[in-house]
Amino acid sequence: MYLWKQVLEHFDVDTVAERQAMPLDSQASQIEATLQGLGVALMSEDVARDHMATGELVQPLGTGPSASWIRH
Repeated sequence: MYLWKQVLEHFDVDTVAERQAMPLDSQASQIEATLQGLGVALMSEDVARDHMATGELVQPLGTGPSASWIRH
């Protein structure tokens, strides 16, 4: 959740959105939830690479260890 707080503050988003987060127990769960259209996931590029290559995920906030992926 701390990473989300940093991202929200960086983009000047009201932090009430942080309380709307859905904690998941694995990166596989994050990918599945994102692919189902449930929201945005913060994950490493290595984890999302295959889905990015197929166009299932896009990287709207750039590259790096804390880049965000969202369903396309």
